[in-house]
Amino acid sequence: MYRIVTIILSISICLASDNIQSRMDKLKQSLQEKYQVYSFEDLQKLTSQPQVANRTFSLRDMDDLFGEWFVEEEKNEMYVTVGSDQSIPNMMQIMGYVEAEGSITATASDYETELTYILDPSILESGDDYNWACDDWDETEWYSNEEECNDACEAECYYDDDGGSGDENESGGFIMNFDIMGLFMMIFGFPPEGVENPVLIIFTLDSTNIIVEVGGLAFSENELVDLIADSADVATSAILDTVENNVTFTNLSLFDSTGTSAMSLNGTIGPEMIDLVAGVVTEIPMPMLDEEDDMLEVFMIFNEDSTGMEIYIEEDEWYGDMVDTSYFDWFATSDSLWLFGEYVWICDGDDYTDSFSSEEECNEECDTDCYYDEDNDVVALYYEFSDDTLFAGFLLDPCEEEGYDTYDECIEEGEMGLFLGDLEDIQDFYIHTYRVMLPTGDDVSLADVTVMPEKFTIHQNYPNPFNPVTTLRYELPEQTHVNITIYDMLGRKVKTLINQTQDAGYRSVIWDSTNNYGKPISAGIYLYQIQAGEYISTKKMVLLK
Repeated sequence: MYRIVTIILSISICLASDNIQSRMDKLKQSLQEKYQVYSFEDLQKLTSQPQVANRTFSLRDMDDLFGEWFVEEEKNEMYVTVGSDQSIPNMMQIMGYVEAEGSITATASDYETELTYILDPSILESGDDYNWACDDWDETEWYSNEEECNDACEAECYYDDDGGSGDENESGGFIMNFDIMGLFMMIFGFPPEGVENPVLIIFTLDSTNIIVEVGGLAFSENELVDLIADSADVATSAILDTVENNVTFTNLSLFDSTGTSAMSLNGTIGPEMIDLVAGVVTEIPMPMLDEEDDMLEVFMIFNEDSTGMEIYIEEDEWYGDMVDTSYFDWFATSDSLWLFGEYVWICDGDDYTDSFSSEEECNEECDTDCYYDEDNDVVALYYEFSDDTLFAGFLLDPCEEEGYDTYDECIEEGEMGLFLGDLEDIQDFYIHTYRVMLPTGDDVSLADVTVMPEKFTIHQNYPNPFNPVTTLRYELPEQTHVNITIYDMLGRKVKTLINQTQDAGYRSVIWDSTNNYGKPISAGIYLYQIQAGEYISTKKMVLLK
């Protein structure tokens, strides 16, 4: 069989089989008709090359792509260049995703714990006033207008002065010994998993940024205990430093409902400040939400006939390997790689979204109109080698993707402010997404694949972070009623993806980042929860725009 370099030099050469020639003709036609690519110079324009420091790369040889590669790491990195010196807090810390700087020591009668996470709840607000409410299904739901409430709610709607977003005249923050996922569990009355003696401290500020109230919640024998500090003690023992951006408690006592002193607070906590120098590219922390326990083994296979496979393997010591495989065609130059997806015809059914490899197949299976997904039919990547390690990825400017004229406009309208805070005078901004892969040297065996799943499982969504579409994969060992729901970080229901009885098997559902009314939602952290029989599991994901 001819080497891939021969294919690139002369795509019209007759290769070893009609099947290979047919595939190459299809790739050529796709490039020419859809992407106006008529030369290798045109190919190069499809891919931008990131400047990656601290790596020395060898000359690239397309032959080196052949074979099987193990995905050792998947990374997302955010980079910003500003036109003037400035500082912003680490938004990942303000969102309670990673530990902040310093800590608050919470001392109770029978334990002592360090509170190392903070959260500013205002960044989780959508900006809308949710004053229309209804008490439906034994819980209260809030909506931004009466019409939306009436459409979604079976019970009678009413106007709530307080609303679902709280008092706009109050601000403050949370301090806790668990991350934002633990907070979500606490909102629903469950103790955060893996946290001994969960404690949540809530402080309130007045209009001059003076702390006027401190309260809290703590779990005692799996029951929530309310805590409150005396206002006179708060005035002398709780300080917000707006210069250093931290909160300090000095021997502040919290009392339970009986008036008994139940806890004392000491220490200082706040976010790390990130300094940006004019004209210097600076990395901004962003979430990586693929938890270690949920990481799958991922392999990519590049065959010499320009076909390929992407294989996800979940290993289970009890049930064996469970494998999910997708197929693609691929094409490469000396530094650019294109993956042509197999499933690009999309069907948005009444109860699901699915994809197919051809329009005919889609029409046969779909109860609504099929459409061609132009965003997912090809992925343009750079690729580079360092010794035997393969790096492949791309750059993305979310603001440009959304059609904003300036970066300041992108942030002001709330799209990227979640990660970039109050940055101004942004000159350049992009996200670098890439995989680090190692050659396996062995075949990836698809034998011994579990035909049917043996237990209920929901996997981390992929891609994550995403914009605007992501896939949620889950497994059902038996027929059961399945409910998959998206929530925002205030616990409000955003969208119900699945609510029906389904047969056992490996399943997936695509979410296009719209709510129950078909409207796009804002960027941010969201949670998705599956209920299948008695199985309940919740995971988090990040939407970028």
